[in-house]
Amino acid sequence: MDKDELRQINLKYKKFKVEHGAEIKKVSYITRTEDHHHIYENADFLLDTIKDLIHQGETKTYEALLI
Repeated sequence: MDKDELRQINLKYKKFKVEHGAEIKKVSYITRTEDHHHIYENADFLLDTIKDLIHQGETKTYEALLI
């Protein structure tokens, strides 16, 4: 990580440090991938679809935290 990238991270999360005393040692960005492009375009709000998307998000978060 270069100094400029570290400076940008420090500025972005300064509020947490100042207001809550938190020290941020690692930042992970978790993005959603679309296996079926039509799900998000057609606003598929079926209960099973929503549960599946939540499960996918939980799994990706868990995997990111283990790395």
